Amino acid sequence: MNETSASRVEHDLLGDRQVPGDALYGIHTVRALENFPLSCRPVHPELIHAFGAVKLACLRANRELGTWKNDEKKADAIEQACGEMGEGRLDTQVVVDALQGGAGTSTNMNVNEVLANRALEILGEPKGNYARVSPHDDINLHQSTNDTFPTAIKVAAIRLLRRLEPELVKLQEAFQAKEQEFADVVKVGRTELQDAVLVTLGREMGAYAEAFAHDRWRVSKCEERLRVVNLGGTAVGTGLGAPRQYIFTAVGPSPRHHRDWVGARREPDGSDPERRCLRRGLRHAQGLRDQPAQGCERPAAPFQRTRGWVGRDPAA
Repeated sequence: MNETSASRVEHDLLGDRQVPGDALYGIHTVRALENFPLSCRPVHPELIHAFGAVKLACLRANRELGTWKNDEKKADAIEQACGEMGEGRLDTQVVVDALQGGAGTSTNMNVNEVLANRALEILGEPKGNYARVSPHDDINLHQSTNDTFPTAIKVAAIRLLRRLEPELVKLQEAFQAKEQEFADVVKVGRTELQDAVLVTLGREMGAYAEAFAHDRWRVSKCEERLRVVNLGGTAVGTGLGAPRQYIFTAVGPSPRHHRDWVGARREPDGSDPERRCLRRGLRHAQGLRDQPAQGCERPAAPFQRTRGWVGRDPAA
């Protein structure tokens, strides 16, 4: 790797390419920008932050297994870099197009390169010195795009659902208030664009409120299903390519990392974890709260006019 003030040269199996000298991304990202100029839109910031959480989880699992026991400084640097990505401090470095080939490989590798080069900066090493910190062998260790990308998408989706739910509450409460306010306002109901029979405006508002109540229920059920993730499955979901103990460390209970994880959950079909690895959600930043290790189904939460329903777990 050669570096100048304006650019540096990185090498892959296809040859050498110039990479901007101050960029935290690397040669794979440069090639992805050339190969997939599709939507001209970047990856959603929440997906980037979720990737930081996923990579941090994998880093901690590998670290617990002693992967970097002889190089704690490297592990510390990678952990700091993952934390910065999770906090949104590295968003401008994830530059690949939102639409891409390879089921998200470009995003995964962009993230890996950014974290590797940020770790190198923390260690005082030049960017692109992948012999010291490798995007593949360190950041992506025991992982695949096929398990990290879907996991990151689900974590991002859960966080965005958490933002959506309070807004649905506001809409529901607003229409419930109008239901009371307009309870005595009589109007003509319409069907097929024609006047039909009488109805109160309050009842119409109540119907809208009920529709939003159903939407709140759907949000709750969506979040529950999104908690079943495939982190640790590697390329095809069997865990091949990762040590058996890594799978159980990454998805099993860990008091040491309790604040960053939620309960593991099997696949809905009850597959044995030795044949198909356990799935689990992450809780890094944004407060994904702990859930009991139970099946994917749960009784629908009550829908009331009070906003207290949204904060049903204030301790999380």
